[in-house]
Formats: sequence, C-alpha cells, structure tokens
Amino acid sequence: MVLRARLSRDEHEERVVRRLSRARKAPRDLVLRARMVDLSWSGQRVPAIGVESRCSAKTVRRWLHRFNRMGLDGLEDLGGRPPGRPAPSPLARRSRVRRAGRPGSTRAPFPPSPQYCECSRSLPCGAPEGNSRWPV
Repeated sequence: MVLRARLSRDEHEERVVRRLSRARKAPRDLVLRARMVDLSWSGQRVPAIGVESRCSAKTVRRWLHRFNRMGLDGLEDLGGRPPGRPAPSPLARRSRVRRAGRPGSTRAPFPPSPQYCECSRSLPCGAPEGNSRWPV
C-alpha cells in the first residue's frame, strides 16, 4: 500500500501547508515537514520525497502518518529535548554524582555507602569520630 498525505480538510489547511512549504522565515523543521506533505499531495512517493528532503523514508513516513492523524498540529514538535542537544553520556552522569558528594558542594549529598562511612564506630573505617567528610 502506498502512503500518501490525506487530502486537506479545507482550503485554509491546504493554503497553510503550501505557504509553509515555501516559507523562508519559518522554522526549518516545520518547513521541511510541510514540504513533505506538499510533495505527497503532488503525487510523489515516499522514497522520492526522502531523497528530495535529504532524510530517510522512515522519517517521511512518520511525518505523513502524524499529519494524517493530527492535521497541521502533527507537523509541530511535541517537545522534549531541544534539537541538536545530545543525551547526557553515562560518564557525564557519573561525574555529576561524584560532584554531589564532595565537601562544600551545593547539591544535597547522597548517603554514603558503608565502606566510606567515617562517622560510625561499628564499621572498620578507622576515622576519628568528629570527621564528617567523605573521601572522593
């Protein structure tokens, strides 16, 4: 089955999509998605739209499905992480946890694991009773 963008519901929707597909001052992502719908309306198939849009056929299908389901609102971003910002790496998360436990840190420290506890006499840490710092 060939995937195509559904026909516009009214003249306003068609006018907005066609105007967005040629816009120069609108957000680039929105222009690209409107262009995908416009190319689908003109009869091009998903692989050809992907080549012209410089994205994968899977991406074209995703946006055509969203437009078919939600209309113009489907072309908007749903939110989440800002575009271009990568997910934090595990190393970055680990360093944030380490920084939280340092003396003088403004973050709330995590409770120490038993081998680092310096204030308990029942553990074999050997620290003086008044020392409340954690080794990092």
